[in-house]
Amino acid sequence: MKFISSAIGVEIEDLNGDVSLSNYSMFVENGNKSGTNSFYSIIFTDEEKNMGEIHFTKSFEYGSLNVIPFIRIENIFFILTSSTQHLKYFKYILDNMLERKISYRKLKLDPDKINESTVIMNFDVISKNNYELIGIFTLNMKRFILKFYSNGIISFPHNENIQQLISILNFYLEIIRGMDRD
Repeated sequence: MKFISSAIGVEIEDLNGDVSLSNYSMFVENGNKSGTNSFYSIIFTDEEKNMGEIHFTKSFEYGSLNVIPFIRIENIFFILTSSTQHLKYFKYILDNMLERKISYRKLKLDPDKINESTVIMNFDVISKNNYELIGIFTLNMKRFILKFYSNGIISFPHNENIQQLISILNFYLEIIRGMDRD
């Protein structure tokens, strides 16, 4: 996996455990004179289907292919990108793969729910306003600057260590789940 520095979490609210996730690809005719096709794909790169990539292009024959990695934790997919626009392609691919409209919820941190008295284990808040929360996260005696934006984007230092990345994403889930309980 390449160096990663951001993610967006998407919970699939009606993804049942019995749903069979699988590799899936499709072409869609663009209907233009040049005869180009859009291409969409999802591949899982591990046996547990917890990691993979989405691929998409509006012109398979002449365009560039966008490749966006993801990590899945239960029914939450972390799309490893800083572009919220990539979520629409992810949703489109999953809806077509599962042959139904799926219910999605983008995981967003609400910085207003975190005040000075809020204690977040292993996290020292540096700054907070209504659109971002910035702090230092300590993991295995290493410190990472994390930024959580109100639009759902998570930003962290460039990383290719999958275990560290999963720890950061699980930490984000703890904060989100704590906010949902409040």
